[in-house]
Amino acid sequence: MKRLGFILRDHIHCLAITAVLILIMTFPTIEFVFRTDVFWLPTGKSSDVFIEIWDVWYGGQVLNGSADRFHSNALFFPEGVSLVYHPINFPYVIVVNALQTVMPVSNAFCLAYLLIIYLSALSAYVYLLYLFENKWIALFGAVIFGCSPHVIGHPHHPNNALIATLPWAIYFFHRGLVEKRWPLALASGVVTGLTSIINIYAYICILMTLGGGIIAFARSRWREQRFWRYVALFLLALVVASLWRIFPMLSDSQSFGAALEWTDSERNQDLISYFVNHRNPVVGPAQESAADAIFPTDGASARRFSPTSYLGYAPLLLIGVGLFDKSARRQMLPWLALAAIFLVLRLGSFLSINGMTYQDIVLPKHHLNILLPFIFEAFVETDNFIIGCLLPLAVLACAGLSALRKRLPVTASRWFVLVLIALTATEYVIPVEGNVIRGERVAYLDWLATENSEEIRIINLPMGRGNSKHYNLFQALSGFPQAEGAISRTPDEAFAFIRANFILSNWYSYLPATCGGGAKEAFMTALDELDATGFTHIVFHRLRPRAGEIGESFRNIAPAHNDDFVAVFRLQDLRRSCAS
Repeated sequence: MKRLGFILRDHIHCLAITAVLILIMTFPTIEFVFRTDVFWLPTGKSSDVFIEIWDVWYGGQVLNGSADRFHSNALFFPEGVSLVYHPINFPYVIVVNALQTVMPVSNAFCLAYLLIIYLSALSAYVYLLYLFENKWIALFGAVIFGCSPHVIGHPHHPNNALIATLPWAIYFFHRGLVEKRWPLALASGVVTGLTSIINIYAYICILMTLGGGIIAFARSRWREQRFWRYVALFLLALVVASLWRIFPMLSDSQSFGAALEWTDSERNQDLISYFVNHRNPVVGPAQESAADAIFPTDGASARRFSPTSYLGYAPLLLIGVGLFDKSARRQMLPWLALAAIFLVLRLGSFLSINGMTYQDIVLPKHHLNILLPFIFEAFVETDNFIIGCLLPLAVLACAGLSALRKRLPVTASRWFVLVLIALTATEYVIPVEGNVIRGERVAYLDWLATENSEEIRIINLPMGRGNSKHYNLFQALSGFPQAEGAISRTPDEAFAFIRANFILSNWYSYLPATCGGGAKEAFMTALDELDATGFTHIVFHRLRPRAGEIGESFRNIAPAHNDDFVAVFRLQDLRRSCAS
């Protein structure tokens, strides 16, 4: 305990400054960690956060043994859906479920978001301190890594934001080889393998980084048997630790191919996003105006821009300074090459600059998609390659700062580093926008619980992926199985039951389902099938998009429950209506 206290005192500057900076950059998240009177989630305008809440609920069931990790019939009831390609961040699930013992799920979600950023920054600090042996330089690099737009800007994707394993894996690997300590090489393989449970994108980025590290070390150590023993030990630990997650994905070749072809449109690949923080209220507007003045634009889809790939001018300026220093340049070149690989891959298959796509400029990812589709086609959101760039960016900026400190005595001051941190944080900040779920919005769940909660099976309407993300949240709050759902890379076969049933097929196509117009026999047959499979209620969310297109299905049918947001019908209500 005395040794731990000494270590904490020695690094109190990092622990305190990073914590304060995170609270400021993510405000008002900390406020809603303690407010229990409102259900508030830091979403960044994305409804994907509701899938993450579902992950917390379902992951908790997996951990207590009441659900299957790789298949669930809570969604797409009764036949269920494969979860092989759906990421469930189990470290995050464990933390949030533990926090729920003392606070509501929304508060736990907010606190876990802050802890992710803090953990990412501290993990980078440890490795950078090892490289540069300077606490203040390491702190600056930790801010670049942990408070980057990628980490700060993904409250709705905890699996993408939690990249703390990357510095740890590289730290263990680096020290293990340099200090000839096999337990550290083993630890690197374990940490890398466990990353597959958190985020496959980060897992691939770590593999690429460590692959480059092995090549770099092999140039001078390829004759050493110890070196290859350590590499073999690392690979063995890696395979064992990742087998549970990776093997199910590779074992079904047909599903694997369908998952890769889930969408053919790359997103978030525009080059300009490296130099424009599109969501920053301070520097973003000026940067966008400058980009429009310099580069042509056709007002193309915003889906090409990335809100989380911004590199920052302060780090880039320091990298430039470091490259002019001969001793620093030698250290920087391998990291610069690694950063360049990830930066080029993030640009996607064809070059896009400020909304303009140049189809005649083919980039490496296009060829890698063909050569290694099982790796590179999966990066549809190409800004996920930024995960691999962040640590090299931090190392390069720290090397530049270290070189600058040798030339300008004023830069040796901790105040100079604090100014750099403040400038970088100002560039990186992305306002956290919340999504409030009002109590009356989910009041129907309490009503359903009085019906006989053990037997409730729901058809949520209107259908569609966007709507289903919200229904995932409602299921996480109630536990009731439902006819549709939203998961990552939903397999097409999950919709087989919906398409085969006359009523569900109509609703899936945004058409009314009634027993009029000669459809009575088909309607009653479909209703019998729904009844036999256990469906009990239809929840019509009248304010959701496209609800009006199927509203005719319930004309002249009195709902069993009605409020400002939903009308709930028992399945028998439809049967009686058809009979009359």
